[in-house]
Amino acid sequence: MLLQKLNVSIRTDFEVQNTVEIPTYSDLTHFLENKCKALESVQFTTSYNNEHYKDKSKQSYQSSSFSSNKKSSEIKTGYPAFMTTSNNNATPYQSNKGDKLKCVLCSSSHALYRCFSFLSKTPQDRLNFAQQHNLCTNCLLASHSVRKCNSSFKCKICGSPHHTLLHLDKAIDSYASNTPINSNFNHTLDRAILESTPGPSVGAMASTLSTKQSTVLLSTAIVDIKDIRGNFQQIRILFDSASMANFITEKCVNRLGLPRKRFSIPIEGLNGMSAQTNQGVTHCTIKPCNDSNPLFSFDSIILPKICSGQPKININPSSWTHIQNLKLADYSFHKPGPIDLLIGAELVPHILRSGRILGEPGQPVALETIFGYILQGMAVSDHVPLHNSTLLSCHTSIENNLDIQLQKFWEVEEIPKISSLSTEDVQCEEIYRSLTYRDQSGRFCVPLPFKIQNPFFRNTCYQARRPFISLEFRLAKNPELRKAYFEFMQDYLNNGHMVLIPPEDYNSPTAYYIPHHSVIKNEISGPKLRVVFLMLVFETRMEHLSMILYL
Repeated sequence: MLLQKLNVSIRTDFEVQNTVEIPTYSDLTHFLENKCKALESVQFTTSYNNEHYKDKSKQSYQSSSFSSNKKSSEIKTGYPAFMTTSNNNATPYQSNKGDKLKCVLCSSSHALYRCFSFLSKTPQDRLNFAQQHNLCTNCLLASHSVRKCNSSFKCKICGSPHHTLLHLDKAIDSYASNTPINSNFNHTLDRAILESTPGPSVGAMASTLSTKQSTVLLSTAIVDIKDIRGNFQQIRILFDSASMANFITEKCVNRLGLPRKRFSIPIEGLNGMSAQTNQGVTHCTIKPCNDSNPLFSFDSIILPKICSGQPKININPSSWTHIQNLKLADYSFHKPGPIDLLIGAELVPHILRSGRILGEPGQPVALETIFGYILQGMAVSDHVPLHNSTLLSCHTSIENNLDIQLQKFWEVEEIPKISSLSTEDVQCEEIYRSLTYRDQSGRFCVPLPFKIQNPFFRNTCYQARRPFISLEFRLAKNPELRKAYFEFMQDYLNNGHMVLIPPEDYNSPTAYYIPHHSVIKNEISGPKLRVVFLMLVFETRMEHLSMILYL
């Protein structure tokens, strides 16, 4: 595992040196010590040449470190190189001049940036100490000033030409000044200090005091949301006053069973980043937990995911005395958890109240809302992540794309079409308004008036008689079907849907005879009879009946 941390050139030299037996850990450390001495000698020669030939370009080499391939700064004559081994003990090595590295503060044999007494000071005290002892504020060495410093490293926080330990930040300094240094501290790798330290170190490993990790706490709350059945379920929401729209996750929509409508529009965020959503939009109704009022109803755009879990890291709020005895909107604010719904600027002003409670520096502010107090602002945690933190910014805006804008342009320029009703349409509308009604059972009663007065029909009785005689022969062969057909027609007659015509009106040219036949539908309970009336069969002067009726 340790060999994997070395670069290719050093690993190759080590493998060439040990070609027969399997190397041990002591063989590796012995090889690295010799390698450090050799690199120190080469670096000394480079530094000597730069001191006497200033017209030449500055020399630097790629440091072969234990864990990273960072550039090592030039080492002045008389300062030894340091290497951190597995037991975290810094082992000094004599340079060619024989001078031993000495801490300016405690006179021990280590660099100033590794001095625990120096690390326990605040950044302002460290800066004052460096200025009082005429130290280079970039590399913390006393052999030159900051103007003559050959180091290529700068502050890893602000990028200015000073050491990271001397960086002055109000939020960090106020916290560091109130944080005592415990003698039983833990050693950890501080990458920012390591990369900005141009001290005479060949190995890139350095042991420094662990610092606290800070994060920004975003406002969250636990609320009740109505599902498709009218019941309320609890979800976790995020407040974002910089968002023009509300968003809900697709997982939450599926869990609640909310109906969705088609919706597709580009969403624009920071730096012009845009995303297209086609999951649709749904209507949401939320309220405070354990309370029936107030209710907030709004539309939310459906997204596969709103953001990662919030907060990013676990937070210990035990020292936040200003939030004690407060009714919080989210009692799990200090634990990373998923976000189901994002509330935008449409509702945030209506949810906030006038209450506002401030804490100490490095602690979030408590804001009063309808759902309880929400927390927002800087928060400090004991947890130090091994990776860079991801910043979350939920600023979103709804932007119309080019196709939609072009469509609206043509709609504005297009001459509006005025729809006009025909004479028959106007007559149908008038009949529907004046003669249509609902009976006691809730059925609609619609008249069927003729378009012309006294219509004339020819031979409809003769044309209806032929299929009726054929139907009679078919029913005679099936007594059960004949019985069912007779019962249906009798029921039709009893309900007033048809009447018997007197003999004198038989074969009248003003009457329209409608043929009919049976349709059998097989069901689980048995065959079911349905009688079908045919009005489009006969060819009359008006072709068929439906053409002379207002339908």
